[in-house]
Amino acid sequence: MKVLVDTNIVIDALAVRHPWAEMAQDVLRAAARGKIRAFLTASQVTDIFYLLRRSGMSETEARDALKKLTSVLVVASVTPGDVDEALSSSIHNFEDALLACCAAHHRATYIVTRNERDFQQSIVPALAPSALLNLMD
Repeated sequence: MKVLVDTNIVIDALAVRHPWAEMAQDVLRAAARGKIRAFLTASQVTDIFYLLRRSGMSETEARDALKKLTSVLVVASVTPGDVDEALSSSIHNFEDALLACCAAHHRATYIVTRNERDFQQSIVPALAPSALLNLMD
């Protein structure tokens, strides 16, 4: 199973945002153990770095967190076609639209997110971390 991991899941896990941290960390552990093939987009990396710094991490801590993250999750490209498609998408939030387009382009089975509602118009279905983990049992 191939999943695109939404930014909120990564931040929940790395910044230890409660009450979501444990479930988000379980998703990343599943990827580390090879139970799922998980990826994020290149465009998410800068957002994640910014949000980790904003959460109180030092620059060194945020860089180290990204190094560990990218050793577990594949960083997938964002093409000009993905951007064009996202700009024309019925998904109103551009970042969510871009993730949905990239998920489709990279043939993801699911988008794992806390905000399933944001991806109702996505071709690739969205699942909460708990639902994804239940599918792996």
